[in-house]
Amino acid sequence: MNNRGFTLVELLLVVSLIAVLSSFLIPGFSNYIDNQNIRQAQEIVKSDLRTVQNNALSGVGSSSSSVLYWGLKISSQNASNYGFFKAAAANSSACSSATIEQTSVDLPGAVVIRDGAGACVFFNLRNGDATVVNLPNSTIKLGPAGVTACDGVQINSAGMIRGVEIC
Repeated sequence: MNNRGFTLVELLLVVSLIAVLSSFLIPGFSNYIDNQNIRQAQEIVKSDLRTVQNNALSGVGSSSSSVLYWGLKISSQNASNYGFFKAAAANSSACSSATIEQTSVDLPGAVVIRDGAGACVFFNLRNGDATVVNLPNSTIKLGPAGVTACDGVQINSAGMIRGVEIC
């Protein structure tokens, strides 16, 4: 007699094997997704900083002689977005009194800007140089809320913007 097919024991064995393998793969995939969200947030922040710098260099919206800087302001701790503004000076008082003209998109996933409350990055209309206010090490730290931020975006005084690994 020729029996074709699988027995119930064989099917249960295969299903349990798939379940065990899945339990090992899902946490790894979850970490991969979290890392990709952080990398995407890093690229978004770098792109927005470059846009603000290009607005400064091209003089967009600076018809008034009192506008000398374009800037990016991080308003709160664990912020998921930030604002863009124009200013006459690049200092702490200009940062705190800046009127936000446009807000960025929210960062992907649960990624937030860490240790950046009240920080501003100013770009000079004359040459694109950067002045960073209230931002330790001139680095915007990115990571999930409640977790030590290990990636960031660094801005130097010459206006160079680059992604960095902090830890």
